[in-house]
Amino acid sequence: VAVTGVTGARRSLPVHIASFLRSVKRATAKPVAVGFGLSTARQVRDIAKDADGVIVGSALIREIAKSQHNSYRGAARFARSLARALNPKKDYSHAS
Repeated sequence: VAVTGVTGARRSLPVHIASFLRSVKRATAKPVAVGFGLSTARQVRDIAKDADGVIVGSALIREIAKSQHNSYRGAARFARSLARALNPKKDYSHAS
């Protein structure tokens, strides 16, 4: 859980999240995936530096809801932005 409180997209993440994730990873051999509040490609990229996985829920649902009438292009564009944040060297031009 990246933030405490109510679920949903946030503009920013707590400043202590990186050190907290490093502590969690030292305490377990299990993969650590983080979600709850991630809403931007930058947040995903930043969290991925210290986590094994990222979970984006509310922000993706919001993009799906906004793009229903245009064949979900906005949601696809958002998902590609998250993928690029995690794999900046990969070519996503073929994804529609």
